[in-house]
Amino acid sequence: MRTLAQTQVLQAPLSRVGGIRVDVMYFAQMREVAGLQSESVELVSGSRAKDVISTALKLHPRMASVAKQMRVLVNNKLVDLDHSILEGDSVALLTPSCGG
Repeated sequence: MRTLAQTQVLQAPLSRVGGIRVDVMYFAQMREVAGLQSESVELVSGSRAKDVISTALKLHPRMASVAKQMRVLVNNKLVDLDHSILEGDSVALLTPSCGG
């Protein structure tokens, strides 16, 4: 099992898919389920916040139990699921019970 400080980097051939790379951080239940604090993922250009959730669910299927409760922050701002994701964005996934 990975420690929370470890970061996983997932790579795909960006030149073929016209992709972008974003950092995804997990908080609260998502962090526990993923077994890591953050990871770098590659998405196709034109991806939206909901696509980050879909990617996280593919990588960590056990997150499905809290998927409908997930909130998405992009560059420290709460966004809706149709928010556009850009190269280099920092995306955080958390549940409403997280924070203080």
